[in-house]
Amino acid sequence: MFYFSYPVRPDIPDFSDLRIAEGVFTFPKHGGRPSRYPLGVNGVFYACSLGPIGGASDCFDNNTREAVRGDFGRVYWYTQKGKFGVKYRVALQIVVGHQKLKDYSMQQKTLTETYNLEIPVMLSLASFLMATVVVYTYLRHRYKKFNS
Repeated sequence: MFYFSYPVRPDIPDFSDLRIAEGVFTFPKHGGRPSRYPLGVNGVFYACSLGPIGGASDCFDNNTREAVRGDFGRVYWYTQKGKFGVKYRVALQIVVGHQKLKDYSMQQKTLTETYNLEIPVMLSLASFLMATVVVYTYLRHRYKKFNS
């Protein structure tokens, strides 16, 4: 099988370069399940981290989510490029009142440690074509020997 490495490293900007969104916190659901963006502020949604295959983790545990639902807060965020050109809005610091629920330095450390890796991705089409050529060549050679 053929593999190549797909780098999964967050491009985390400096704190001063983060965008800021302020508004009422919501937690959307799609079909009864949590959505890909588990935190909403004024109708715009944010993830708190991104997995290697693009899934977003929840920003808060259930108790904290219910405690801050409908509260006015501030989200410091940036845009992270994902695989295949997809862009995600990732929250790095979340503040409600004067309380930091997510801290920039801890989020930066967590994202960097968790996703500073390279994932081997199989080139299935190339593998399939190579296997087809090998099998075809083998069978053709064997057929010629048999009929000679």
